[in-house]
Amino acid sequence: MKKILLLSIVLLTFTKLATAQEGVRFENITLDQALAAAKESGKLVFVDCYTSWCGPCKKLSSEVFPQKVVGDYINERFVSVKYDVEKEEYKFIAKQYEVNAYPTMLILSSNGEVMDKILGYKTADKLIQSIENSFDRERSLAGLKEKYQAGNMDKLKLVEYYQKLMNERSAEAFEVGEKLYALLSEQERMSNTFWHFYSDERLTPHGSQRFDHLKANYDEFCTNIGKEKVDNVLVREWVKMLKPAISFDDKLNVKELEGIREEYIALGFGKEARLEHPYELAISCQSKNTGKLIKIYGKLLDKDDVAVRYWANVADIIDKSGSGKDKQEWIEISRKVYGMTEDKTLKLVIDLVIEKLNK
Repeated sequence: MKKILLLSIVLLTFTKLATAQEGVRFENITLDQALAAAKESGKLVFVDCYTSWCGPCKKLSSEVFPQKVVGDYINERFVSVKYDVEKEEYKFIAKQYEVNAYPTMLILSSNGEVMDKILGYKTADKLIQSIENSFDRERSLAGLKEKYQAGNMDKLKLVEYYQKLMNERSAEAFEVGEKLYALLSEQERMSNTFWHFYSDERLTPHGSQRFDHLKANYDEFCTNIGKEKVDNVLVREWVKMLKPAISFDDKLNVKELEGIREEYIALGFGKEARLEHPYELAISCQSKNTGKLIKIYGKLLDKDDVAVRYWANVADIIDKSGSGKDKQEWIEISRKVYGMTEDKTLKLVIDLVIEKLNK
């Protein structure tokens, strides 16, 4: 019996070793050593940039990299290394290669040039296809960059390059995006093909030329894109202006707040609770009267549960500036909010705030 058990353990150990060897062989060497090894062997360098907290990184490491099909493909073509780029000794890699999301896999030439970047979790077949695309000068980051710098890009190719840069969160994306936008006709700017210039909140902040263009051509955008999508972008930007003003820190004055309200009323958003609630709360904050703010919040809460999402903003004010009476009133309102939300994190925070205010 002992011999059978021992044999089973030995077989299991060899099976695990064989499986491990079938997958991607990651070398325990520095990046410089990997580049030198690639140059000597005529291969490229595959770099898995991960962090200790990244779930998709762990999934890649446990489910994809150990597969034989992935190992056979990568081991033949690459010297492979992996680094936790949040560790002090590897932070330079994230900085040098603009790694801003995880996982990011770098495809490097033996001289350290970025041929391509692959972002996010990929299944085995999709990872292999993504790497294959890296060898295609028409689709790879290096190939597209070469065309862009040579000025050999039509608008559609410029879109492809721009979107690739945006996906990789490259600093160059905004420069390329502005060049592309300047080339577009008025009709192209209002088409589905280029809607990302408006839907991406990094590109259409309140007060920008694109935000004003969206307002000025609201009806045509609604026809081309769909009213719900257009409305959501506009509301998103108005709320981003109003929400920080729900404080006693004078983020915006009354005149500026009224100007924002005039904007959205002019486009027919005057009855939108998702705008009117933060507006009324922001205006009430101008008085620096915590009692008045609590009454307005309670009234809005009775009208619509939209007010729930601003509980934390008002709670911060009451905690910092409220009187003892204010705090007791806020505890009662907070209990009501607790019963209205399904958000477990919010419920936990409400419990903590109630406990703090009761002391």
